[in-house]
Amino acid sequence: MSKRIRPKVRGKKEVFDEWEHMDIDRNEQKAGLKRRARRWKEIQREVKLQKVLEKKAINNADKMKLPPKTRQPTPLEEAWLRCDYVLFHMLTRSAYQTLEWIRINDVEGYKYIYKIVMSPNMMNNISYYVDYFAEGGTVDKLIPKNIIMGKYMKYRGYKPIIKVKRKGEEEYDV
Repeated sequence: MSKRIRPKVRGKKEVFDEWEHMDIDRNEQKAGLKRRARRWKEIQREVKLQKVLEKKAINNADKMKLPPKTRQPTPLEEAWLRCDYVLFHMLTRSAYQTLEWIRINDVEGYKYIYKIVMSPNMMNNISYYVDYFAEGGTVDKLIPKNIIMGKYMKYRGYKPIIKVKRKGEEEYDV
């Protein structure tokens, strides 16, 4: 209980202390306000979280309704499925080795070419091929497709540059 303060006289009006007639201590009053503010923040946080969860549920429901996306295979992928062997040709021997692979499809006479840049670590894995090409640098060799599937298709940095050549025609980009 706060101390009772004697009224101050200003002219004819009497001014009392604002807390004088209250049964609550000033500190208790502040604590109550803080408690209410904290509870209000908690409620707002719960409301916000509930809205987010509802939105996620709606989005997930929409996704479930949509049919699965079907992607058309690229010309390179189609050629890869059709051919059994790949012509391996060494271009350069630098720190980051550039290799050119020529995809051969014997049936229709197409050649699919793309370039892949490999790090030195990748080159260590195929050292038995690199040694073979080290002296001449332009030796071609047929390698079964499954070997390349295991070693190179998992490498994330590969970007295909596709060129197609028909027999008796000029090369053009796909």
